[in-house]
Amino acid sequence: MKKILNVGHCNYDGPRIKKLFESAFEDITVVEAKTHDDALVQMKKEGPWDIILVNRIFDVDGYEGLKFVSEVKKENSQQKIILISNFKESQEDAEKRGALKGFGKNDLDSGLAVDVLTSVIGGSREPN
Repeated sequence: MKKILNVGHCNYDGPRIKKLFESAFEDITVVEAKTHDDALVQMKKEGPWDIILVNRIFDVDGYEGLKFVSEVKKENSQQKIILISNFKESQEDAEKRGALKGFGKNDLDSGLAVDVLTSVIGGSREPN
């Protein structure tokens, strides 16, 4: 079973991302962390993670996703992490900080998000 930590999303996008990936793959579970502190607890408690998905600005506590990317990569340079943002500049900054090429929330319905995740962590996709 592959494990995804989904960090900082609102009550609309968090469940939407969880549902998308858990329905698109046979062998993935998505755990949500609303705040910076919750994410740190989940990382220690439930890790290791196959990938961490990070919102650009955390909905509940306003924490900056780019700062979180830097923290995670400093702690574990091998941890796969993706910023979810429609802003090209933020995506580029995340990649400079060690994140993988990500996708935006606009890509959740296009199939691109599932394609990116498949290329990063593999997994068995559900038949269409």
